[in-house]
Amino acid sequence: MMSSSRSVNISLTAGTHFYLAFQGSAWTALEDPPVSGLYWSIVTFIDLRFRSDGFINTPPEATVVSPQYAIVNQT
Repeated sequence: MMSSSRSVNISLTAGTHFYLAFQGSAWTALEDPPVSGLYWSIVTFIDLRFRSDGFINTPPEATVVSPQYAIVNQT
């Protein structure tokens, strides 16, 4: 199984809320003939403000799996 990860530690102030975005261009071409220069992006909203019940907003965690490729019938 192939995998990769990256982490960065930062300090946030109380009541922080912000968007986090990432862009890339590592799509595999599906057209025939292949088209290059295709881009993708992902964005999420992080909200650490207190809810009306006094707790910090803690949404569920999600995992995004990167595409994995394996060449079949090749040695």
